[in-house]
Amino acid sequence: MKIEIKTNHHYRPLITWDDLSKIEKEEFDYLKTDDDRYSSVFFRYKSNVYDISQFSDWKDTYWHAYQSETYFSGILIKYSEFRDKLKVATYYS
Repeated sequence: MKIEIKTNHHYRPLITWDDLSKIEKEEFDYLKTDDDRYSSVFFRYKSNVYDISQFSDWKDTYWHAYQSETYFSGILIKYSEFRDKLKVATYYS
């Protein structure tokens, strides 16, 4: 099975709970305590906000983690050298 990856190779900043809008915070109702909320790290991609803890390790030499969106597609992330920002891509198979 061939996987197609689309990215613009731009790094996106990591954001914290305080950077989220009230509506965005409501999407993360599984973060019940302040410790959970303030230890989580997020990023924005294509009008969505993602919690990095919801990504699984990707056994690849370039991409670090992924999150499936459908059976055939999902999001890939790659940390910068200092792990302060992410490169993000969409994959399709």
